[in-house]
Amino acid sequence: MIATNDELGPDDRPDGSAAFARVLAYGRKVARDLALTGVPEDSYAVQEARQPPPHARYGFAGFGDDVSAPIRERRSSIGGWRVHRRLLDETIRLDEHGNQVGPATSRTVREIWLLRNGALQEVVLHTEADGACAAQSDPLTEQVAHAITDAEQWRQERSSHAGVRLLRRTAILTPSEVDPEFTALENLLGELRERMER
Repeated sequence: MIATNDELGPDDRPDGSAAFARVLAYGRKVARDLALTGVPEDSYAVQEARQPPPHARYGFAGFGDDVSAPIRERRSSIGGWRVHRRLLDETIRLDEHGNQVGPATSRTVREIWLLRNGALQEVVLHTEADGACAAQSDPLTEQVAHAITDAEQWRQERSSHAGVRLLRRTAILTPSEVDPEFTALENLLGELRERMER
């Protein structure tokens, strides 16, 4: 059930600033508008599509034949719409020339979602080497809302294990000037609301 009152009740008031409370109320209004106009919810890959590993034959022809089907993508929804997405960490496989081979072997992404009930959630998606993705969700905090505007630099580490070359990229986030009114988050919610008109 979507609340129609955009004001915060005494039990709903966050332990934060009035500006953050105002943006949370705006988020509830955007969620109500998106739901009432039938904007489809977003989804994330629970299992990414993956090709089976190449089969190595041993012995005589015909021995060791194996039929492996590719893994199909499966998707799920958290029950709302994606507001913001930032890659935090990924590991990719490299060929002998340093080019990426296939999808990332692992990846961590932090997203902000607007749920159908109007709540804003921080969602951390971690994809493993086999393409399986785990999601962890918590209520959005002011600290994460401020981090939307953080500048990012990338630290890269190369390694080799059992003949496989890997490159790990990690985002180093540097806080930019403080956004006391949460203008960046409010603008992202406004962009999300524009999906009603498409």
